[in-house]
Amino acid sequence: MKLQHKALAIICALSVALVPHVALAGQVQATWVHESLAGNRTACGTTWTNTEMEVASKTHRCGTNLTLTNPTNGATINVVVTDYSPNSRLDLTRTAFSHLASPSVGRITVNVQQR
Repeated sequence: MKLQHKALAIICALSVALVPHVALAGQVQATWVHESLAGNRTACGTTWTNTEMEVASKTHRCGTNLTLTNPTNGATINVVVTDYSPNSRLDLTRTAFSHLASPSVGRITVNVQQR
């Protein structure tokens, strides 16, 4: 019986570990983080900048590489998750966002693929 409990615990742990990578497949909203937050320490242990191709995510783990595409204009970028976002959207650096759309837009829909 104890072996069955251990096996069940392992299966549950593995399924939880895999869920974040599936949860953001498809389209999500993306915004950019204001420059005033540059220099702050991230949840991943790095320093947030507004000049790198970085993203904060609620669903993806630190170090995850994502490909984001703006379906409106076809612009595509590769970013790395370097921070946690409490929002259900992706929060990009201004530099990363500006490769997808004008920052004056504020929020866009992007297609997300994990690399």
